[in-house]
Amino acid sequence: MSPRRARILAGQSDDLALRDHLILVTERLLAEHGLEELTTRRIAREAGVADGVLYNHFENKDALLLEALVARMSTLMRIFRDACPRAGTATVEANLQRLATAMLELQRAVLPLLVGLVGRRPLLERFLAAVHSAAIGGPDAVLHAVHDYLAAEQRLGRLSGESEAHIVGVLLFAITQLQALVTHFRSTENDSSDAAEEELVPVVRFLAGALENANASGATHDDEGASV
Repeated sequence: MSPRRARILAGQSDDLALRDHLILVTERLLAEHGLEELTTRRIAREAGVADGVLYNHFENKDALLLEALVARMSTLMRIFRDACPRAGTATVEANLQRLATAMLELQRAVLPLLVGLVGRRPLLERFLAAVHSAAIGGPDAVLHAVHDYLAAEQRLGRLSGESEAHIVGVLLFAITQLQALVTHFRSTENDSSDAAEEELVPVVRFLAGALENANASGATHDDEGASV
């Protein structure tokens, strides 16, 4: 007797559709509850299939989890990219704040996944390899987003060509990563996305000020060159 199919896929005979459905359900459970309490029984129940159906499509639970983890990271990176500002809109400081907020939300979403993989080294290593692949891009993709934004502002003349885009990206990444770590282990009653974002404001203001100073310095040098 063939295994019971997911109710949502009733009437479909494509096994690939069921496989994708299982990955989608697992990805949603990862987003909602993290990795620690994710069992095959819970996945099967949420997917509307019998427990054994999972093993008709995946070698083992880790194989399904890896697919779902990679899908989750792809989703998070897409959300991050969509949240990145466009050069020439708002102010540089406001755009840097938007970038910092997007980076913080990304870090806060990724951290529970990494914490859940502690003690599961083979799966962690496979996950990290997938995250750093060209398809997702890893931390480099986040840094490139900051660099591309600042480079676009430079082309528009809103920032000097001397602005240290790479350094700004590294600083924002490191600070948001630390902020995500702190808020992850902070008690829930004190945990607040708004509070975490507010704590980034002085950092962003400092970086924006440094960029503006570089811009002003560049303009001064241009004026001096023109007067010679």
